[in-house]
Amino acid sequence: MRDVTSQSRQPQVDKRRPAELPLVIDLDGGLLDSDFVQKTLIDRSIGTIGRLQCASVGVDYARLPYLDDVIEQARQARSEGKAVYLIAKASERVTLGIAAHLGLFKGVIASTIDRELTDQTKFDVLIREFGSKAFDYIGGSRCDQRILAAAAHSTLTSSKSGNEQPHSAPALGNNRLLIWSNALRIYQWTKNVLVFIPLLTSHQFSLANCLNATLAFFAFSLCASAAYLLNDMADLEADRAHPRKRLRAIASKQLSTRAAKIAVPFLLAVSILISIAISATFAGALLGYFALTVAYTLYLKRLVMVDIVVLAGLYTLRIVAGATAINVILSEWLLIFSIFIFTSLALIKRYAELAMRLDASLPDAANRDYGVSDMQIVGALAAASGLNAVTVISLYLSSPAVLALYSKPAFLWLLDPLLIYWIARALILSHRRQMNHDPVVFAVSDGPSQITALLMFIVVLAAI
Repeated sequence: MRDVTSQSRQPQVDKRRPAELPLVIDLDGGLLDSDFVQKTLIDRSIGTIGRLQCASVGVDYARLPYLDDVIEQARQARSEGKAVYLIAKASERVTLGIAAHLGLFKGVIASTIDRELTDQTKFDVLIREFGSKAFDYIGGSRCDQRILAAAAHSTLTSSKSGNEQPHSAPALGNNRLLIWSNALRIYQWTKNVLVFIPLLTSHQFSLANCLNATLAFFAFSLCASAAYLLNDMADLEADRAHPRKRLRAIASKQLSTRAAKIAVPFLLAVSILISIAISATFAGALLGYFALTVAYTLYLKRLVMVDIVVLAGLYTLRIVAGATAINVILSEWLLIFSIFIFTSLALIKRYAELAMRLDASLPDAANRDYGVSDMQIVGALAAASGLNAVTVISLYLSSPAVLALYSKPAFLWLLDPLLIYWIARALILSHRRQMNHDPVVFAVSDGPSQITALLMFIVVLAAI
């Protein structure tokens, strides 16, 4: 077995609870359409596995006919902490490429130069690797009957078999609420808590300010969702060739572009109405954010490093808008810090995207001016920008400005090691391929990041 996440695999424990059993998915009709697998990935006329590996170089992993409900089950299993493996009669090179593209599998079992998997030998390998009744299985062939019997829980995707079982994880397409949540990227709304930063740093917690900051959060969230829909319509073809973005609502055809076109002006209109209720200045900041986002979607994101500067600017603009919502003057220290920290986060995001493409042997993205050869410089720039943000914090703590807001500013020096830890860890996790999406979104669900944020909040409270 080739382990995708490490060089060696720990021995399996024989006695495990059902929730701890690994899930094995068969590529041949389980994950992919069976006819396609037989005609394309396993060509019996090729003679040897060595020649099959050479022939597999041109496989476009992004456009293979995946079964979306099986992918959903794999994601569900991963979220429950189960190890997920991919088994295939195809060559190990092809199987590893598919596993890297999807990013769901702990390891693969496939044909090699020394061992060709068949319907008969797959059973022997699984029993040797996991043991009888010590794994769950999703297959797509009647020839899997011995494996189905040996698995603790099994599912056949082929409708030709009378022994199929219903899928345990519902497809996204069965729930309109989930579809719209996916399309509007509700999970990305966490970025808009940045509008509360001026409220926290100014210490002006009046009822009116708290209400305006809350309204500002929802105005920015609705505006951002309108921008996300525009972005998904503009990047439709590129998203369908991307291992994760292909599951977005519009790219996966679960939401029509017609519905998205109707939703964009509605969301934008509601957000503008909310912003006008706050203040004309805030409404101007919101419209400036939307205009810059549209420019980024249509053109600016295709320019190397310009996209990074714009992303950092969009984050910082949220903080500026938050200040206008409660009518306070922003500290120049906060603005400078924001520019450096958000530049670092934008670069980490690009680094993670390039790492994914490198591991999956995907071509450079057509809508980005970066290549995998840029990974080292992107990572170096992310580290430099992050450490510059720490330097800005240190200079602020050494300035007389801090005395006006904090009675015990010495506590604030604890922010430096906490920030250094979080930035360094984010870079290391990206390098290890353990953070493959937006670092801000990642931090919301990451335990150590949550603890770090809580400690920072406690430090600030102690200093007031």
